[in-house]
Amino acid sequence: MKEIFNFTILMTASVNADNHAVLLAWGIVEGESKDLRHYFLGHLVTAIPQINHPSTTIISDRDKGIDTADDRVPGAHRTYCLEHTPRNLQTNLGLPSRPTFNANVHFVLRETKLRAGFDKLATVSPQAHDYLRNINLSMWATPYLAGKRYGDNTSNLVEIMNSWIVEERKLSIIDLLHSL
Repeated sequence: MKEIFNFTILMTASVNADNHAVLLAWGIVEGESKDLRHYFLGHLVTAIPQINHPSTTIISDRDKGIDTADDRVPGAHRTYCLEHTPRNLQTNLGLPSRPTFNANVHFVLRETKLRAGFDKLATVSPQAHDYLRNINLSMWATPYLAGKRYGDNTSNLVEIMNSWIVEERKLSIIDLLHSL
């Protein structure tokens, strides 16, 4: 257990009433998979049952497969990170620019403006329009969300937590556990 090995740290973070980041739970696993996410979220709900409640919103990137573990926290709402969506548009399609996405669909609060934004986006980039239309609107478009974002549109809170442990990630597993 003293040697260094490849691992994944799964984290859940939140914001408290004073608007401070709080790490709720972390787990060290051998990789990212549906089974490991099930395991992590199952233990999270056992430790903090209040998470499985409609007042909870889970924000995640689409590519990490958090959807595959939905049955572990059925009472919470889901939404996709709005930082990753424009990045995916730029990476996968090369268009549109972030300001185009933000102005037309990202920060739109009303359904009528969202429809108008989609129409405008279709003229700028039909590919981007189609890409977004293939994502369930209730998972990212504010007028269709079942839950609340509580002012947070991204999963960057976990990314920030991750950045705090850059050096610790280079340690052996035992030393890593002691440092966290």
